[in-house]
Amino acid sequence: ETNQINARLAYTWDHPQLGSTELGLSGQWGQLYNDRTASMGDHWAAAVHLNGFYGPWNVMLECARYDFSPKDPPGTDNRTVVMGGFDTAFPVASDGTLLIANVSYDVPVSWGPINKLRFYNDYSILIKDEYDFHNTQINTLGCLISAPPLYTYVDIITGKNAPFLGVPTDIHGTPQGLGPGDPDADWETPFNINIGYYF
Repeated sequence: ETNQINARLAYTWDHPQLGSTELGLSGQWGQLYNDRTASMGDHWAAAVHLNGFYGPWNVMLECARYDFSPKDPPGTDNRTVVMGGFDTAFPVASDGTLLIANVSYDVPVSWGPINKLRFYNDYSILIKDEYDFHNTQINTLGCLISAPPLYTYVDIITGKNAPFLGVPTDIHGTPQGLGPGDPDADWETPFNINIGYYF
């Protein structure tokens, strides 16, 4: 990725005795340099979002669209691009639409060092443009336990064709969930506890 430009525009409406709503648009455009072909492709993304705070409730909605168009060597499958994370690399659909819907509810408490519980459900789906690719879905249901500076997330993550959740692999063991996926992929449901200390 090189020569990238990002832009974001948002406006917040205040609702007396209720909360606030932020609506926004964002966009990204940049180039993709391929050192094998010494050619420059490009990529772009655009999104619209809502972030609402209504008393103890928080609602977040987003729709994003993206496109990666590298200049690959002849014979390369351009339906995917390779991305990396957590010391591995995997194919990701070159074109797709991402939908996100999150909701949370805060409960103030006074339990020793614990001052707040946040119950949440976060859902996202990646709808891939290729007709024979299979969508990626993740849903996370959980609770954040706030005891500053210690924050503990306890959640149940359910995913299908999702990275790091029993995702299907090719014959080389490369995860395929964000790329072609698997029509027979099962829903996988791990239990997760994440403890963070902020200082």
